[in-house]
Amino acid sequence: MEEDLRNEFGNFDNHQGLGSFLESWELSDVYFLVGMEERAVPAHKVILAAADNFDLSLLDQDVILIKDVSYPVLRAFLRFIYSGFTQIPESLLSSLRDLSVRFGVTSLVKQCEEVIKRFKLNKKLFDSGKNIEISYPSSQPHCGGAAFPLGLPVNVQRLEQFLITGAFSDVDVSIEGHGHIARSHKVILGLWSLPFMKMFTNGMSESVSSEVCLKDVSLKAFKIMINYFYSGGFNLENTDDSNILLLELVLLADQFGVSLLHQDCCKTLLERLSEGWNSTIG
Repeated sequence: MEEDLRNEFGNFDNHQGLGSFLESWELSDVYFLVGMEERAVPAHKVILAAADNFDLSLLDQDVILIKDVSYPVLRAFLRFIYSGFTQIPESLLSSLRDLSVRFGVTSLVKQCEEVIKRFKLNKKLFDSGKNIEISYPSSQPHCGGAAFPLGLPVNVQRLEQFLITGAFSDVDVSIEGHGHIARSHKVILGLWSLPFMKMFTNGMSESVSSEVCLKDVSLKAFKIMINYFYSGGFNLENTDDSNILLLELVLLADQFGVSLLHQDCCKTLLERLSEGWNSTIG
């Protein structure tokens, strides 16, 4: 990998997020065969597995056969998982609810049932010629209690466990001079960091390799950053050593284009400076 990711890839404010992987064969490791025509639809195990209480036993295989489901229903189902938003004709709403029940995507089940209930109470609320829109409720807490900032039906507790166990992993990350750091997932690294996404999808050596070795990277700061990718947060004690680590984390977040982490680090630094100033004048 190039030593200076920003020089190689430039500014990445236009990161399209997980939605860009919807029905993409990029980094996919499982696919559905849907409908009687058995249409192949790609997906990513770690993303499916982290969706609410998704039935993990279904991911023991690389092909999921669902002949009794039409492609529009599966697409609406996957779109909700990958973007937190979907559309479906009213006539297919019950099928979407049933598919969500089968796979354990409880937040989508709840949203479908609420719409079905409103429809039964007042059919005039719905235009039969238009799709029904369903969104993941931003006010709904994620499982595990972490502040995962992606607006997706993510079970953060599960996602953190996948990092610990290496379940569904497709890349081993190491740091030169420190050896192996983590068994991770290319789609998660790419979701947070466009330099990583470019690395895994633009024909670089890492796009076909299951290993990534980073150079000139702070070990402690990188461990915090990769944990941030899976939890959406971090917590550092207010000490002189942690302040230095926080500065290293700011630089690392800037290097890898992780804007949300950069913002969180800067906010924490400002809060600590403000507390220090107040204690001095007090």
